[in-house]
Parts: sequence; structure tokens; C-alpha cells
Amino acid sequence: MSETSEVPLPMDSFDPPPPPPPSSPNVPPVDKIPYPQTIPLLEDAFKNLTLVGTIKLYKDYSGNLHIASG
Repeated sequence: MSETSEVPLPMDSFDPPPPPPPSSPNVPPVDKIPYPQTIPLLEDAFKNLTLVGTIKLYKDYSGNLHIASG
């Protein structure tokens, strides 16, 4: 009969290597810009707007999308 001897693996071989940091120059770091820049809205700009109707979006039991205006 042949005897097999087990060779223990080093413990660090079980740990996957850490992923490399993203290196895209066009993407700003998340901690510097948490949200995109927006233009502040002024109430005076919307004084003359009126609500002219509503739109309903819904799906039926089959998953078909329906649009209704009223």
C-alpha cells in the first residue's frame, strides 16, 4: 500500500488579494463630491405655472405597462 502525506497550505493562500483601487482619472472621489451640482430653484420662476392634468402609470396583472391621462 502507498501512503500519502498531506502537505499543509500556508494560511495566507486562503485570503484573496484585495481589489485594486479604481484608477479612472475622470471619476472624482466619493468623499469630495457626495452629489452632483444642482442649480437652486427659485419660487418666483414657477409663479405662473398651473397644473393642467395628471398622468397615471401602472402595470396590470400581466405586467403590461399602461399610461392614462386625465
